[in-house]
Amino acid sequence: MSDRAKFIAKIGAGAAVLAVTLVTGWEGYSARVSRDPIGRLQACYGHDDQTMTLGQQYSPAECRAFLDTDLLVHAGVLDCIAWPPRGTLTDGEKAALVSFAYNVGVPKACGSTFVRRLNAGEGTAACAELDRWVFAGGKDCRIKSNNCIGIVNRRAAERKVCES
Repeated sequence: MSDRAKFIAKIGAGAAVLAVTLVTGWEGYSARVSRDPIGRLQACYGHDDQTMTLGQQYSPAECRAFLDTDLLVHAGVLDCIAWPPRGTLTDGEKAALVSFAYNVGVPKACGSTFVRRLNAGEGTAACAELDRWVFAGGKDCRIKSNNCIGIVNRRAAERKVCES
């Protein structure tokens, strides 16, 4: 079974479509390895691999394979959900959770107030916690001069999907 099929099986088809839309929309696309706003190497749809070579280029097929694998890895955040059982999360909650984990990493996502509140069954209040995750590299992204307003906009989009 492909990573894409495993991802869809793990979170469901509806949530998978929402998650792919969120991730690809906010990560953007660049086939060439570059540095992200906090200095990490990335390529394609935000694929983070610090062994890549700056300037290296990947094909569209390679980028899609990275995306499929990365989505499956970050869907591991659903394993941190104890209550309510994963089956009772909405597609929006699952998609927002995967997008959030894709951006901050599974360990940080699992330790977040967002996940704690989802586990407490506080869906709407849990989604509101996304508004707190607006820092990148120690910078408050709500301050326009820090040049990371995209994080604030991404969290707003994730929250909207989460609450839908």
